[in-house]
Amino acid sequence: MSLDTLDTQSPPTPLAVAQVGAKAAAPSPRFAPEDIAPLPAEEVDALLDEMTDPLNRYYRYPVAKGMLPLFMRLPFTPNHITAFHACLGLAAGVLIARGTPRALVAAFVFAEARMIFDCLDGVVARAKKLGSPHGRTIDEMGDAVGYVGMQLGTLVHVHQHQPGESLAFMIAAGMLVPGWMAMTYDYYKRTFTSFLRGMNDSPAEELVRKSARRARDGEGGFVIRFALVFEWLQATLLTPFALPELVRRVRRETVVPGSGVTDPQLAAAARGVRLRARTPGFRRLLRFTSIVSGDNAIAFFNFGLLTFALAKVEKAMIAAGFLTFAVVTLTCAAWVKKGVRNDAA
Repeated sequence: MSLDTLDTQSPPTPLAVAQVGAKAAAPSPRFAPEDIAPLPAEEVDALLDEMTDPLNRYYRYPVAKGMLPLFMRLPFTPNHITAFHACLGLAAGVLIARGTPRALVAAFVFAEARMIFDCLDGVVARAKKLGSPHGRTIDEMGDAVGYVGMQLGTLVHVHQHQPGESLAFMIAAGMLVPGWMAMTYDYYKRTFTSFLRGMNDSPAEELVRKSARRARDGEGGFVIRFALVFEWLQATLLTPFALPELVRRVRRETVVPGSGVTDPQLAAAARGVRLRARTPGFRRLLRFTSIVSGDNAIAFFNFGLLTFALAKVEKAMIAAGFLTFAVVTLTCAAWVKKGVRNDAA
């Protein structure tokens, strides 16, 4: 996929960064090498911190970090914490299904505690140096179990208290919207991380590598298969027109390891991001992208429990979620495309 399909006559589309690559060209001589050099890891982390949504940044992560000294002395691993916050979500779902005002207030407390422990497992993983792609997949599974449990409780609640409401609509609102937003947020965070660090580990490159290894060696159990399903779904939703090229790259990588991972078409996009990485505009873009975080949608639902009007909360969430997704993806695609043009000028 090249920028030939994203010319100036066409509006930017939410195909994300994987489709805004250009035919790889040598950096323009008007840029010094340091202008397009990978950024130090510490600076990348500081920049990407701008993508943390406000509730996590100012409330949940500080609480989780305050709990860190205790958990550093305890024998719990991040996976133990993940299992615990999944159970909190299931317990919240049971309370939501009961549907009394007192039960819904208790469900809100459990739901917010789940979010804090969801932050804590990552904090503990980094502090104990136990972070890994496998652990990230386990965390995603724990998030899914806990939140789906809450949404199943919501379906029971709505069916009992407002039987005239469409349960299919409730499922779309409660499960698809936060999931779609979370995949979008994950995609952009991983992409910007890869571009800023100058590494070949963008979502598309990781997907090619994992899929080829699975096809070639048959490695991986349930967790690996879950990760691949998640990442192929992510690619389908965000980069549908890039799928044929992704499949071709997987086939090349399967036959000759190393031949399909590196995509020269992403080079211009990566340089364009690094050229403007230290500008105020890039920080504003990252802060703006934080609104598509799935945690924002979940926080909307959690606080909606206190209204005792769950059907209205779900309807509002589906409208806000899809609007947020469209605006963020269009904005990010346009911003990266502009950087590619500047780099090629």
